[in-house]
Amino acid sequence: MTGGGSREVGDREAAAARAADSPFADLRIAHVDMDAFFASLEAMVRPGLREKSLIVGGAPGSRHGVVSTANYKARESGIASGMPIVEALRRDPNVVCIPNDPDKYVYF
Repeated sequence: MTGGGSREVGDREAAAARAADSPFADLRIAHVDMDAFFASLEAMVRPGLREKSLIVGGAPGSRHGVVSTANYKARESGIASGMPIVEALRRDPNVVCIPNDPDKYVYF
């Protein structure tokens, strides 16, 4: 190492020592990408929807609200989470829209 190389090693060792003494030393954070989770769950409990373009979100029987999640087939049409339901329906008129069911999602 040139220049302050040994200082860098010392700084890292000091930071590691401080981290080991931290109350968060044993804390682990897991990031789970669950973007298609709700759509996959709906397709699991309703097998007839597995091959269809599917979005979850909005009010029952309404064109209002936003897409909470979209399965991969719906994403092929450009549908994405956070998109207004009406825009999703414009992009894929055959998409199946299912309202959110939080009680079901908690169960799984």
